Amino acid sequence: MQSMMPSPSIIRSFNSFKQIYAATSTEKPPQTIDLESSLPQESKTNTSLFDHIFSIKGDKIRNLEWIDPYLEYIQQELELHQIELLDPVLSRLTGSNNVDDKDRVEFVGAVATALKATRSKNRTVENIIVQVCELYEVTDERVSEKEIGQAIFLMLGWLSMLFKPQVDLKALNSLQVLASSDFPRQPFPLVKRPITSVLKKLGVILPDSTKQGNEIETSELYVSNLNYSSLSSIGGVRIKWVDTLDQHLDFDPRTRTLRLFRFPSLCALSYVNGIDNCFDRMISEYYQQADLAEEYKREVLRSYRVIFGQTGRARKLFNTDERKNAQGALSTCDPLLVELCGRSIPKFPLCKLQVDLNQFRPEPMHYSKAEFFLFREKLDAIQRHISQQRPTRIQDMWRDHRDPLQWYTVWAVLAIAVISMCLSLVQAIVGICQLYFSIHCNQP
Repeated sequence: MQSMMPSPSIIRSFNSFKQIYAATSTEKPPQTIDLESSLPQESKTNTSLFDHIFSIKGDKIRNLEWIDPYLEYIQQELELHQIELLDPVLSRLTGSNNVDDKDRVEFVGAVATALKATRSKNRTVENIIVQVCELYEVTDERVSEKEIGQAIFLMLGWLSMLFKPQVDLKALNSLQVLASSDFPRQPFPLVKRPITSVLKKLGVILPDSTKQGNEIETSELYVSNLNYSSLSSIGGVRIKWVDTLDQHLDFDPRTRTLRLFRFPSLCALSYVNGIDNCFDRMISEYYQQADLAEEYKREVLRSYRVIFGQTGRARKLFNTDERKNAQGALSTCDPLLVELCGRSIPKFPLCKLQVDLNQFRPEPMHYSKAEFFLFREKLDAIQRHISQQRPTRIQDMWRDHRDPLQWYTVWAVLAIAVISMCLSLVQAIVGICQLYFSIHCNQP
């Protein structure tokens, strides 16, 4: 492991973490803002975690309680991995055998600080390892590079939500994520390469703008094909809510499973002034272009409107079924997910983020190529699947609005046929009655 002189700015940032934590733990801190008073009751346990990840103070944390499900997820992951990996690493970093929640939260903050302090666009996991070791003032003799590397790799996955790390204590010599089986484990020395290169080697593939255009024949994406009401009733599609963005809008036609990211609030954080988050850093590094990184976040948010938000029945299905599924083991569902999927026009917190609500308007029945520049290939795969499906029940035919002209034609013909049959039946009954009365009237 290389030896570097500690950066004064990094040391100050890390020390400020401890000062913030100490301030929030006292009953009446002098001349400080009560961070806990700005959060709902169930969010108070995550206040310190919020401070450490985003490096902000109380006046800017107000009205950001909608990010709490994301923080709760990180807290659950910390508890899941604390015994097998995190606590042994933290014990060596801190020099103490008594590792508590405060130490774990400060480690998350240390990784976040190291990631944001490394300005190079080609930052590596090894750079972050060195920075974290400097923050804790440890030497090579006290900590194993592979152990701390695996722990930092876990943190990078949780902080960015771009991938889900998989740690095997019996295979510390390799890196692996929960991705396709086509991408096997990679050797640990890969940490010396840029993070973007490492992720691609491990199968974390985000939508690529260079693959769009000529490979996709469909000119437009239709809401009538892509809304969840049509997908579920006509295509038999079921949704699996996932924790990572690399799986967002992935569709498996064999199992008819559509994966959706369940923490859209992470993308919305980019619109909050004064917040420097790791997700923005890593997504910008992945695309190397600021406009593509911004487009990626806009399309993620807009995709929820296409699947759920623009048809009443799809919104009803979300509110009655999928909202609970998206919540999973968390205490509450992502509030922004509820706004995007469960309302005809999302209001809070988008209005407080100064997001242009016109991009989430419910009126359009189709989207052009420009509106889904990056995710077009994934959405087109879903549209091709649903276009090949045909309803098999009368109720499915009634709900099938994919082709409005065909829908009106079919039901108009059926209505005319039913009316004609009713008129014929009435005419037959009248004829029988006339015959009956004529026979009885002619009898003496």
